[in-house]
Amino acid sequence: MNIRPEDKDVGMENFYAAVGSTHTAGNLLAETVKDNLTSGNGLGAKYFGYGTIDRPVRIGVIGTGDEGSVLIGALNPKYAKVVAIADIRPYNIYRAFHGDKSSANARRVRPGLMKVYGYANEAAAREDIAVYQDGYDQLLDNEEVEAVIVALPLHLHAPASIQAMRKGKHVLCEKLMAHSVHECKEMGRVAEETDRLLAVGHQRHYSVLYDNAVALIKKNLIGPIHHIRAQWHRDNLPGNDSWQKPLPTDPAMAKKLVRAKEMLQNAEQEYDTVKAEAKKKITDKKTIALLEKFDRELDAHPKKIASLRNQLTTLKGTEADKRQSISNEIEKLEARLAAVNKTYLKKLGLNPTVARRYNLAALSEQVEILTEQLRDAEITNRVKDYGYRDRHVGGRNVSALEELIRWRLWDRTGGGLMAELGSHQLDAAGIFISSLREDGKKAKPLSVTAVGGRHVFPHDRDIADHVYCQFEYPAPDYDSSTNPEKKIVVSYSSINGNGFGGYGETVLGTKGSLILDREKEVVLLARPKWGKYEATAIAPRGKECTFIDGVSGSPEARLAREALTWPLSRGYTEQIEHLCWAIREREKLASVGKDPKRLSVPLRCDAEVALADAVIALSANLAMQRGEQGENPRIDFKDSWFDIASDETPEGIVPDTNRPEYL
Repeated sequence: MNIRPEDKDVGMENFYAAVGSTHTAGNLLAETVKDNLTSGNGLGAKYFGYGTIDRPVRIGVIGTGDEGSVLIGALNPKYAKVVAIADIRPYNIYRAFHGDKSSANARRVRPGLMKVYGYANEAAAREDIAVYQDGYDQLLDNEEVEAVIVALPLHLHAPASIQAMRKGKHVLCEKLMAHSVHECKEMGRVAEETDRLLAVGHQRHYSVLYDNAVALIKKNLIGPIHHIRAQWHRDNLPGNDSWQKPLPTDPAMAKKLVRAKEMLQNAEQEYDTVKAEAKKKITDKKTIALLEKFDRELDAHPKKIASLRNQLTTLKGTEADKRQSISNEIEKLEARLAAVNKTYLKKLGLNPTVARRYNLAALSEQVEILTEQLRDAEITNRVKDYGYRDRHVGGRNVSALEELIRWRLWDRTGGGLMAELGSHQLDAAGIFISSLREDGKKAKPLSVTAVGGRHVFPHDRDIADHVYCQFEYPAPDYDSSTNPEKKIVVSYSSINGNGFGGYGETVLGTKGSLILDREKEVVLLARPKWGKYEATAIAPRGKECTFIDGVSGSPEARLAREALTWPLSRGYTEQIEHLCWAIREREKLASVGKDPKRLSVPLRCDAEVALADAVIALSANLAMQRGEQGENPRIDFKDSWFDIASDETPEGIVPDTNRPEYL
């Protein structure tokens, strides 16, 4: 975001003042704050209108890797109860239960089933949750499962989702919808054929921040839109690439575990001695008293945690609320222990490097993580049974196990930057442009021009590591015959090797700009006066709103800040809740003889919406491939590609719901 900090502050104040206004979402936000109606970290049922349910939907999670574990962490136990999980990787099964301990942020977004549902340990969780480590067929045969979350590598989205629907399960499939457009259409057709709900995980449709940004665009607050700029830039470089996950067959991994064990053992042996010697040097009475207090906490809290865990083991599955309460207390004590230990080491006068050497909890977790990652080597000899292959790429051999663990690097198993990252931004751009349409339907682009290449990682993958795209969308007054120039241009870039700017979208109108930064912050700026941005509010002008002079810290802004405090849900929680509500709503409608398809609050990202997102992302990939082959890197979109019933696809493959992998 290339604006001064003081201008950013003004812009954030503008956004809060605008959405807190009674002319936009102020009344709803006030009601939400008053009733204290929250859903996970979001505003949930109250804000999006889908309501609560009388009993949770029984969920099976197929694929518990990075995204599967994020979705587990987003579950609201009042809406969804996980009764089964399936994954062939031992490390992913471990993460599903224990969470991702690789960093503080990873632990926050992937807390694991034990945390979400308050289980004392993995053994207690497995009493309620069936675990399938030999594929997902048995999970789909489990009659207790009502709906599934599919979070497998991209090339398996269609087979798993279609098989699940034919087994009578409703589906939430992680984005991108599928590996190809014909597969997306096959998924949509099977959803209709089986009368199952199919939602796709483009979570921005359930982001309160994005929804409020859309409301301001609808009010014409920033004027007619001509350009949207979006990007996702990352610092990934050789040797430090987030998509190149560690391989359990790499000898360096085993050596790393040996070193970690040695460090832990030495630290355990030395810590008491080092602590005693450091204490002798401390003469300040306040510090001595504080360390004595810390000693008592370090002794008492582990005992308290053990006692609480014992209490958890005695609770039954029906006592979920009590279990969650005890689990929350344990979490607070563990957080306190970590904070006390960090401060303790600092007060002893140990420099940060030495202090890390005696952080026993962190060292112990490092040993645990490495041990579990190395367990993936157990499936080396059977990974080919699940369709993964040994291959030769870029002058080196790629094993079937590496193809599984690093599936995002290969075109056969993934969709590259456009599928994994670009689809987020283009979905957001589509939401903004669609909000300008009077019919409420998703806006379809007219054309895409795209180029890409392997500039940073030329030899270890067959997908581009740099992508640059330009899309043309029809403006509201566009007409191909009479007004062909009325277009909205969306430019997108995703690169590696330089993370400047991070990720987000900038919507540029003739009266102002909306900047959405990392799904966390929204900045609203009017056109500057005399080169300076000013605090503003909004006022109605007919069906539109216009900027007027405002005051920083207005009641409207305070209201919006209270309702939209960070950390704010990115939409995962709300999307899962809505699907669960829809499942129960269908049951109610059917029980009184009404059409179960006529939901009072339709899903916000169904097969039709997700198909459009897939057409956009995958057509960009095709345009890049054309350019690499010396052809024109421009593709003009056809309306038929966006129609589930049409057999036309960008890749030229006719949809067929009877493919062998679907049966």
